[in-house]
Amino acid sequence: MFRLLQMLLIATSAFLPSAFLLFSELQPKDLNMSKFKRVLVVFAIAILMFYTIQSFVGIKVYYKKSLCMYPEVQSAFTLTNTERPDNAQDLNIRKAITTGFPNTTSDLSVGSRLTTAKRSDEDTTTAKPTSTTKAINYCPESSPLLHGNLIIPKHKSIFEGNLDPLSYEEISANNPNVQFGGYYPGPANCTPRNSITVIIPYRDREVHLRYLLTYIHLILQRQQTKYRVFVVEQDDNSTFNKGQIMNSGFRYIKGKYGKEFDCYFFHDVDTIGEDDRIIYRCKGGREVVHLSHKIERLRYRFCCGLTIGGVLGLTSSQLEAVNGFPNAYYGWGGEDDDMSKRILEIANFTIYRPPGNYVRFRTLFHEIDGQNPKNPERFKLLKEWKNRAGTDGLNSLQTIIPRVVEFPTHIHIYIKSKPAASNRNP
Repeated sequence: MFRLLQMLLIATSAFLPSAFLLFSELQPKDLNMSKFKRVLVVFAIAILMFYTIQSFVGIKVYYKKSLCMYPEVQSAFTLTNTERPDNAQDLNIRKAITTGFPNTTSDLSVGSRLTTAKRSDEDTTTAKPTSTTKAINYCPESSPLLHGNLIIPKHKSIFEGNLDPLSYEEISANNPNVQFGGYYPGPANCTPRNSITVIIPYRDREVHLRYLLTYIHLILQRQQTKYRVFVVEQDDNSTFNKGQIMNSGFRYIKGKYGKEFDCYFFHDVDTIGEDDRIIYRCKGGREVVHLSHKIERLRYRFCCGLTIGGVLGLTSSQLEAVNGFPNAYYGWGGEDDDMSKRILEIANFTIYRPPGNYVRFRTLFHEIDGQNPKNPERFKLLKEWKNRAGTDGLNSLQTIIPRVVEFPTHIHIYIKSKPAASNRNP
């Protein structure tokens, strides 16, 4: 009723000046016009007011009908003040936004909009979310979650019965954000700046493996890094061949995951960083990364023939440029020295070793492995490294992968190597 009175008032105020002008033009004698003429004038004014009101009401009626005929238009108008559904007070609004859009999650991105569908006889498309460009919220260069120094078991304590490592189930329970298969997609509130794989060559070192998994998951999550952990085990009775194991792991991961990970860290199972500020990140370009250049066993000095052993990070293209690790070394020793020469002299890369007093690694004690004895041929093979570099590596790898098993903390890849006859079970 209020709306009707409002429209009548508007129409009356609009035509009162016209009526005044009409009568003002009449001469005084005309004021005594006949009753018939006065009726005609009033009737004319009434008709003008009628059509004005009808026109005004017609616009409102058409507007309401259009909302009924095209509910997507009404949705667009309704959402004008709720451009950020996350801030909506009424949950029904949030439900209305997502209804009819199966590809839209309940947690809509900031800045999403609903567009008005075009009216067409051929186009029956309903309103859809528009694709808006959103700036990526990268995690900070220096993670705010880093604590610094970590408490690592003493050199021989794990074999003296003083400490017992956590089980795989306990490690998983302590890391609820790590998905099955040892995968961490990164923190929920920012996008990781890099994504890495950790490849652990392994055989018969379960105590060491559980210790390493305990710490590596803790460290990488604090560094806000996207990562996945792989344990690559030589599953046969032949002499241990670390080069073949690492080449096989790299080939499997790249074949299955493609470019999802941009950095590969090859990590000895008995080597653990003592500080979470030791950043697991490839530099790319002409630099490979050697993290474990200061270890407890050598009194945290880079000396004594240490090359790139322990923890080494390369990109996919860097590893392929040097033809991967050598496959010729069976038993302990030689493969790291050979790989160092490939990096420096074949590809002309440089080796980046992070500075800082906190860059320290602990090596866990272990007894001599009967299936990983010192290789008596390692010095002879090392002298001939350059002659073999082009034909000994990824392009000559002969291993099979009989099975792959997912654990809560990692993916376990089992390989079988094909050792040379002269090195078979010495």
